[in-house]
Amino acid sequence: MTLEVREAPHETPGVKGPRRVLRSSFAVVIVVAALALLWAYRYNPLAQSWDHASGEWGSYVGTNSGVQAHFTTTEALGTPMGTLVWDEPRGKFLVRFETEVTNTGSHAVRIVAVGEPSFDYRTSDFAVSFYRSAPFPHESGASFHPFTLAGHAQKMLTVSYTQFCTTSAPVSLNGRARPSGPTALPVTYSFFGFTHTDEVPVAPFSFVAPPRC
Repeated sequence: MTLEVREAPHETPGVKGPRRVLRSSFAVVIVVAALALLWAYRYNPLAQSWDHASGEWGSYVGTNSGVQAHFTTTEALGTPMGTLVWDEPRGKFLVRFETEVTNTGSHAVRIVAVGEPSFDYRTSDFAVSFYRSAPFPHESGASFHPFTLAGHAQKMLTVSYTQFCTTSAPVSLNGRARPSGPTALPVTYSFFGFTHTDEVPVAPFSFVAPPRC
């Protein structure tokens, strides 16, 4: 009887090496791409504090007949700057204030929308416009539309709405006014295909309630 010995086929070393390199390179690419997407998803360069304010923000309150309401300036709770305290006119009145969206990062983002904040009182006709250099109450320019905000850049906006008089507006605590106007706006932005909404601070202002409306 004759025994036949057969050798098992084996891979050529020159072929096995490139396959390992290809698999390793593919794995590295997947990891890097995943980390890049995670970074883009978490990217939020919108300013969250007063430290990034580049100018002086203001507010305006006017009666239904177009007369500016009386105001004083005082210290507000939790704010590092003087706060306008407006005497609420009777009936309904116009409220308008300037604010700023600041990109503190190095990459541009798309500002998609500026939403209406939660009010503790009755309002109507909420509108957002681009700021133009003009005295109050004429500084509202073109109506808001989505725009690209470059890195380390700011964009001034004007917010307007009608407010209805209420006798429950907070007056003061320990001689300091409570900020009863909106303190932040919900701003929606997009970056690298991801969309987020974040609260962007606005200059605080307050109201003194009248004896009757």
